[in-house]
Amino acid sequence: MKHVNFLMVALMIIMGTTVTSCMNGSNESSYDGVAIVTVEESIYGGILVTTDDGFRLIPTNPEVLKTSATEYVKRAQIAIKWAEGVVFDGDKEKTYKMSIVQAYGVANKKYCDQVDTLKNSYPIVELGKYVSGANGRYLNVPFTFNYNSTKEAVAFDLYPVKADGNELVMKLCQSVGSKDGYSSQTHMVSFELPTVSVINELLNRYQGQHGVEGGVLERPANDSIMVKIIADGRNDQKLTTELVKIRIRN
Repeated sequence: MKHVNFLMVALMIIMGTTVTSCMNGSNESSYDGVAIVTVEESIYGGILVTTDDGFRLIPTNPEVLKTSATEYVKRAQIAIKWAEGVVFDGDKEKTYKMSIVQAYGVANKKYCDQVDTLKNSYPIVELGKYVSGANGRYLNVPFTFNYNSTKEAVAFDLYPVKADGNELVMKLCQSVGSKDGYSSQTHMVSFELPTVSVINELLNRYQGQHGVEGGVLERPANDSIMVKIIADGRNDQKLTTELVKIRIRN
């Protein structure tokens, strides 16, 4: 079994959010389901992975998630096969033992908390349809961007620009790359999601800079808000996604 492979997660972008609908029991295929997961150490020892919709899985072969002898990838897309005797019944209070058939690293990055340092905002080709949250901790943002060479440095940032009640607008910015690249690639970054208090601090601190309009995001009673992503497109086009409901930490 190979260690985690840092390839573009095209399958996730095509299929949308975590595919728990496929995780309905054992079958004769090579895997029982596909999920985007967060990897962390269990309080009982070993490695625990949590799917983006809140199911806790214990891999029998966690070594495939290693990026070095001692470190594990933070975010990954995995194809899984339930361990013998395990039946997935949709109960989030349980943990489910499984083996990882294949793993692909998901690019992850901290949200931008120094908006004033951003020098560029190169045009994004297209924002993906399936923006999704991950247990109040990450925001998955798929998109298509231009580039000139696979060796060309690229970087993407995400920061809050406007809030009103329980609705939040965040901007995806390509801060390093090409303005007029001749090739395009579909990609996804799983951005760390700031807390409500940090969002309001950033909106206040950077109001009037890089399109930040300000406002106040209310602390949600049910831990959920509505969020959409905007980006600068080609030919001065303004790109935007639909509002989606996600969990967020206060």
